[in-house]
Amino acid sequence: MQLKHFHLMLLVFLFFGALAAQTPKATGLPELLRMALRDNPQLKALRNAQEAQEAGVSPAGTLPDPTLGISFLNVPWNNPVFDQEAMSGKQINLAQKIPFPGKLALKRNIVAKEAAIVKAQYLEFKNRLIKDVKTAYYDLFYLDQAVLTTRKNQELLKEFVKIATAKYAVGKGLQQDVLKAQVELARQSDLLLTLNQKRDVVQARLNQLLNRSLQIPIVTTSLPDVQTLRRFAKHGNAYSLDQRPLLIGLRQRLEQSKKRIDLAKKNYWPDFTVSLAYTQRDVLISGKGGTDFISLGIRFNLPLYFHSKQSKQVEASVLRKQFTEQSLENTRNQISEALANALSALQKNLDQEELYRHSIIPQARQALESARAGYQNDKVDFLTLLNNEITLFKIELSYQRILSDSFKSLAELEYVIGHPLAK
Repeated sequence: MQLKHFHLMLLVFLFFGALAAQTPKATGLPELLRMALRDNPQLKALRNAQEAQEAGVSPAGTLPDPTLGISFLNVPWNNPVFDQEAMSGKQINLAQKIPFPGKLALKRNIVAKEAAIVKAQYLEFKNRLIKDVKTAYYDLFYLDQAVLTTRKNQELLKEFVKIATAKYAVGKGLQQDVLKAQVELARQSDLLLTLNQKRDVVQARLNQLLNRSLQIPIVTTSLPDVQTLRRFAKHGNAYSLDQRPLLIGLRQRLEQSKKRIDLAKKNYWPDFTVSLAYTQRDVLISGKGGTDFISLGIRFNLPLYFHSKQSKQVEASVLRKQFTEQSLENTRNQISEALANALSALQKNLDQEELYRHSIIPQARQALESARAGYQNDKVDFLTLLNNEITLFKIELSYQRILSDSFKSLAELEYVIGHPLAK
């Protein structure tokens, strides 16, 4: 009996535990950003690539491994012994290749620049990820507010249906007024379906950025005061692009191309190989010989084909440098244009927000209240009342979109300049 009670309690606990796990919880933007920066797989991959590239800097500036060899010298073919001929011996030799002075430092510098480029790519994607998370969150916030506004509008329409029905019942209204209100109420239900479908899409996109199940519920919290954005829009001329990782990476690429030119010119000069050998000789059958030898040597490559090899390497490096310079200039121009567009969009959204908040919304609400009072006093027809209600509803939806777009414009501005502005 006690076992049955235990099983029942366990089932109840598991049921409510699963129910609680599926209950949507409000999720703030800072927490979502932390999750994205921690769990996004592409960001992890770029971080690993950066660390791998940094680990390769030291080997690039290190001498090549020396070679160790063992040789058997001048051994008679017909009698392979070491005590018959005076020049027979066993030799051990050690050789070290030494690049022409300056080459190793240039190679190390080139790899270090590549590591800086990969780091810039990592930071560029990180900033892009932050922008994408913010954009999806602000879209989700707008859809949440649009759903709330639509539901509030539904309640108001239900009240209008009751008013129109009551007036029709006493012979002071028209049946078509009731039908119009009911049709508009049904359209609001259809709009809710559309908004919820869009919300599912945006929620899935945000969860994908967080590298988790696409169906995990996300409930947005409130946005900061939009007035805090105004100071960012007013400092357009003060924003510098020096911190944009994309430009930092291209500047590193340009410096790297200069080092490649220097290295290509160094290839006109030979590399050296220094060798040291010790030869051990046996005492001959005749009793002579047996003296060991030490050998020291140096050899170097001859760049005889410099017209078709080294000179072409220099030429290719110069062309790559010119390409990088042009790419840097073009990218800087594009980012400057993007900065101007982001500032313009932010200023436009803030101007619209102020216009809606101070003028359009109050006037629309006043017009609706006036039409409502006029309809109840038989001074305004129902169509006028309904049109005023629909107008206010659309204006409120537009205002929520403007709020969302304002913060999306700030996210775009932060991405363009390469660092956060809002604290």
